Amino acid sequence: MLKEQSILYGSAHWYDGETGEPRYEIPCKGDPSKMRRPNLRDARELGLVKSVTSIIKEMVPAPGLVNWQMRQLFNASQAATRLDGETDDDYFTRLCNLAADEATLTADVGTRTHNAIEKFVSTGQTRFEDDVQPLFENYFIWHNEHIGSVLESEGYIPPDKGYGGRFDLLAETICGDTVSGPALIDVKTKKTVPNKPVFRADEYGLQLAAYAYAKDLHENYKLWILIISTTETGRIEVVDFTDERDRYSRWFTCLFDAWCLKNKLEVQL
Repeated sequence: MLKEQSILYGSAHWYDGETGEPRYEIPCKGDPSKMRRPNLRDARELGLVKSVTSIIKEMVPAPGLVNWQMRQLFNASQAATRLDGETDDDYFTRLCNLAADEATLTADVGTRTHNAIEKFVSTGQTRFEDDVQPLFENYFIWHNEHIGSVLESEGYIPPDKGYGGRFDLLAETICGDTVSGPALIDVKTKKTVPNKPVFRADEYGLQLAAYAYAKDLHENYKLWILIISTTETGRIEVVDFTDERDRYSRWFTCLFDAWCLKNKLEVQL
């Protein structure tokens, strides 16, 4: 029987509870030469903290994500007809695997775009793989127009609040020749639709507010999600959550408390 991949939530990410660095894999107890993903029991034993995004995915309904998952399964069903003699379970599993493969490809482009931006910020590199180059060039133009100086890039948030994560950019922003204040920026790659606004997802606001709280960023920091379109050449947009920082901070505090209660963890923000 085929093994079914999941396109629902992806893998949870964990971070070291002392250093804040990622612990995406740990050695298997039976065979330390092999690695596996940590679970909640490992987190208790090793003092790991869960990522902000994993907590949000576990606790907050995401209708947009569900719709996207259903679309992936529908697309897979159009591309792969049932084989002769294939059972319902095997056919469903094969469709799930095809949909998961497509999700992996989408995530791969996003990851490599993030890596390109990181290399540009840290080394000045401006040439990358052919499929990533147009997305990077969109960012490059935006960066030169809106970023005055980079304060920190690809940093891990302190884990002392009980959760972990990695942010893309802390930077001084500019408007023309004028410095317009610091910003916490997280970059997302997304498919967009012409003449339709980018969806303002609550999970983005929650993520930024949680990072800002963990980093003890003062109130004049802007909270920006930067959307780079993977389907519209040249489209790049800022989704600004600055004015709703307090609401999302209070929301995440409640959400995190609920997650700790659900998992019988004693952590207080």
